[in-house]
Amino acid sequence: MLSQEKGKLARCLVVAEEIPGNLLLTPSVTEQIGQALEQLLEVPETKVVLVNILCSPGAAQAVAEAIAEYLKPQQEETSAQGGEERQLSPTGTALRSPKERSSRSRSSRSSSSPKAEPQFVIRLVGGELDSVKERLVTMPVHWTDNLEEAVTQTVSLAWTK
Repeated sequence: MLSQEKGKLARCLVVAEEIPGNLLLTPSVTEQIGQALEQLLEVPETKVVLVNILCSPGAAQAVAEAIAEYLKPQQEETSAQGGEERQLSPTGTALRSPKERSSRSRSSRSSSSPKAEPQFVIRLVGGELDSVKERLVTMPVHWTDNLEEAVTQTVSLAWTK
């Protein structure tokens, strides 16, 4: 689908612990989601991150919370400098503080000019996600439950930046 939309895949990370057709939500999976997002954010050329997650409605809420908890410190960093302590997500995953993540990602970037944070297109099927969406309303996060729409939006955002 990505190539049909004239998009270019820069990196693909697969996070999974599953039984056929269902993502099992374990601490390992929520940690993998955070680690995958962190790896993607460390690539200086990243303009848009497409997150495509299929899971049960109950797991969808927890996955959305894990993503929100990971992204929220980035938003807080732009408004105020965070502390050094780690935050604990609702799923029990230790997350790097904004200051830790920021210094790590800055050290991995070679350019001296400030880099715009990438936009996120999150396709997460199942569950009621309105509360999570509201928490991230000021961030460049776009939610959808349609894969074609997610791919089209990802390519569009990549070309407009």
